[in-house]
Amino acid sequence: MKKLTMAITAAALALVFAPSIINPASAQSQSRSEIVASDHSMRTSKLIGIEVYNEQGADIGKLEDIILKDSASEPQAILSVGGFVGGGPKLVVVPLSHISLKADKASMSATKSQMAALPKWQFNGEGGGG
Repeated sequence: MKKLTMAITAAALALVFAPSIINPASAQSQSRSEIVASDHSMRTSKLIGIEVYNEQGADIGKLEDIILKDSASEPQAILSVGGFVGGGPKLVVVPLSHISLKADKASMSATKSQMAALPKWQFNGEGGGG
């Protein structure tokens, strides 16, 4: 069951990230990535824990988990953003497609106020699924 879950997760991530991170100009550099292989497959074990930066280079937070609801739903990224927005620990959920990978660096367009405005997400809690 665990192998099936990992295979489904990897396939979903490949579909989400492949169009935005692979182009002919960068294909050679992508083949040496620890996260994205030359065939566009992705290692989810390397995504979990990766730091996510905004366009200004500020560290938004860490990718804590990836949530898959069903094959028709877009995968969701759970980010730990408490250090970025202040006020203590805070998990938020964003569509995984909002995070882009270039080589082994994850980034997304986000400001401190946008991240602070997102509702707090909790595993198996009132703030979200899991």
